Amino acid sequence: MNAKHLFLKYKPERDVVFFFGAGASYADGAPLQQDLLPYILSGQDKTIAESGLGAEVVEFVREYFGAGELYYPSLESVFGFIDYLISHRESLGKDLSVAKIQGVRESLVKLIHYTIARHCKSGTSVYGKFWNNVRLSSRNVGVVTTNYDSLLDEAFSLFPDAGYIDYCLHLMNYDQYETYHREIDPFNWWINPREPVPEWGGSVVSPIKIIKLHGSLDWKYCGCCAQVLLTPWNSEIDLDRRGFIRYEYYEGPDPHSPDIQPVEFTCPIDGVRFDTLIVPPSHVKEITNPVISSLRSEAARELRCANTVVFVGYSFPDADVHIRLLLKKNIKPSAKVIVIDPVIDDRKRLGYSTINDDVEFYEEAFSDALENEVLLAKIFPA
Repeated sequence: MNAKHLFLKYKPERDVVFFFGAGASYADGAPLQQDLLPYILSGQDKTIAESGLGAEVVEFVREYFGAGELYYPSLESVFGFIDYLISHRESLGKDLSVAKIQGVRESLVKLIHYTIARHCKSGTSVYGKFWNNVRLSSRNVGVVTTNYDSLLDEAFSLFPDAGYIDYCLHLMNYDQYETYHREIDPFNWWINPREPVPEWGGSVVSPIKIIKLHGSLDWKYCGCCAQVLLTPWNSEIDLDRRGFIRYEYYEGPDPHSPDIQPVEFTCPIDGVRFDTLIVPPSHVKEITNPVISSLRSEAARELRCANTVVFVGYSFPDADVHIRLLLKKNIKPSAKVIVIDPVIDDRKRLGYSTINDDVEFYEEAFSDALENEVLLAKIFPA
């Protein structure tokens, strides 16, 4: 007998949209942007120090920025410098052609990916507490985030009886390809919340958008077919291979202890090597990728229908001009805006004042805010 299926629909207005910045994931180990380059350059991580990518980036940054123990340039400065050279087709001599500078940029992106994945702790507590509040209060919510990490996704506790994640992308995981290259492992099959979904004992199920504006560590992007494979709980990148790997099990001498063979992670459609899909911090953001562009449009629609917008750990970095425009153009004047951040200085207050006339600030950690009953009553409708 076939299981009953339900077609999930969104309400025309969202009770609340949460906008997460790096500070939201910090409690669960995700590094802040300002800490990434010092970690990469410090030499404390032997995997980075002994890799070709690490040596290439360290040499470049030290040569052109003079980085040391007392001074580290910002990532925006480094990417801005590199992007200027690339956009103007300007080399740095015979040993650093434009093509090699592009290679340095790709290496730095991969090192950022590796560093964030390396620091994020599994079994997250803050986001688990967040989803529990959503379950108990209102599931008519949406999430927009600039974070690459998958901590929010991994902590999602509403599936299958209460909620489904909608990444607002048509993932390869929905189609369960079986091609001449390779089928998608059943472990990575995913239910598309925009199509009828299985009914779970008569429960009221809600689709919940998680819009990752700058990409995600657990998204694998194919530059040939321009599609994305979601690899839940697999965010690591192999610096020696300069790309993603997966593990295949095969029968060895001992049938009870199968051997594990690392193999290159390639697209099941056309066999092309997967690449990262994260937008690095730069004063000139590259947001023309079709996936990133579509997510930006989806975020605009989500913000426009929000009655309340709650910002958590977002600091309005100078490089996020595109985010400032997104917020300014799409948050309706009647929306309630709440900012949660343990450190709120004048610069942040000024940044938020440009997107709404009435902003409430709560200078506390996200974990504390999730236990603040007065604040929760303001965020979630009765």
